[in-house]
Amino acid sequence: MTNKEYDNKQASNKELSKEVEANKEKNDETSQMILSTASGSDAILIKNHNLFYEEREGIPGAVTGVEFEATNISDNLIGGADFEVIFCDADGSVLNTRNYKVINWPPNYSRTIRISSSLADMNSIKSYQLKLLKTATAPEPAVNGNEKLTVLKHKFMDACEDRGLESAAGVEIALRNGSEKTIATAAFEAVFFDIEGNVVATIKHYEFEIKPGFSRSIYISSNIEEAEVVKSYDVKIKRITTTDVEKVQLRWKKIATNENSEEEISGAVKNISDNRIDTVLFATFFDRDNENIGTKTVILRDIEPGTVRQFQFKFKPQQGDKVVTCVLNVADLIE
Repeated sequence: MTNKEYDNKQASNKELSKEVEANKEKNDETSQMILSTASGSDAILIKNHNLFYEEREGIPGAVTGVEFEATNISDNLIGGADFEVIFCDADGSVLNTRNYKVINWPPNYSRTIRISSSLADMNSIKSYQLKLLKTATAPEPAVNGNEKLTVLKHKFMDACEDRGLESAAGVEIALRNGSEKTIATAAFEAVFFDIEGNVVATIKHYEFEIKPGFSRSIYISSNIEEAEVVKSYDVKIKRITTTDVEKVQLRWKKIATNENSEEEISGAVKNISDNRIDTVLFATFFDRDNENIGTKTVILRDIEPGTVRQFQFKFKPQQGDKVVTCVLNVADLIE
């Protein structure tokens, strides 16, 4: 073999090697494109995933979709888990995307899940990318007290027709006034959640006159009477007023129109302080447009501690005005 022939052969071998390497890289890229993958999370473990085949629309052995086993490996109930599958052809091109949702997934529990593709693409499917998009969990039930009002215990009560007057779902709370003063008003805000942590109700609740050292059981209703909707709650004390500030409370009021077109307002207040007190009632009257059409002031004197005082007075609006709402406020009388 001459030197020229040898050189030509060497060059030919180099070109062949380049072509082999190029084909190898191309095959590797194609292999990567058609590689099926599955990804879970710290809470959901995905295993044993594959394409499944079955007769569909009279076509035997057609690719129907993805079948996989997944386990909730967390310690919590997962309210909702959203999966997505991207189906691809032999070239790695996307054929279609399918989503699937699992709800109410207990901890340490495995599920076998099938996500089907469309009929039009079943003969072209060669690979897929399966992934868990997100999980949603209701927060742990919580009731937060403070230095004045201690939460002793709390318990969820689901909606139940057999529970009597209060059939809606809600939370039962045991409280104790740990301060040295009477709590005149305790304002609560209760947020109720469904199984995925979505807010289904927000409720304002008020408790009145809790004596020092006394305990009280209360029930905050969600007003949702359908079972299995409410799954958790978060209750916070928004405001506490003691009798240093709020000495007299309005217990009830009633408004009615008499035959002389006068508004008759009646009701009762209670002195929840430890001292005899004078108080003043401020009544403001509004029409259907919420316009102020008049006011009235009533003084109640010498209300003994712990006693209830009833009141009654009249208000006559101007001709053409009609009372729709009466706002009644109570305050200390300072002379």
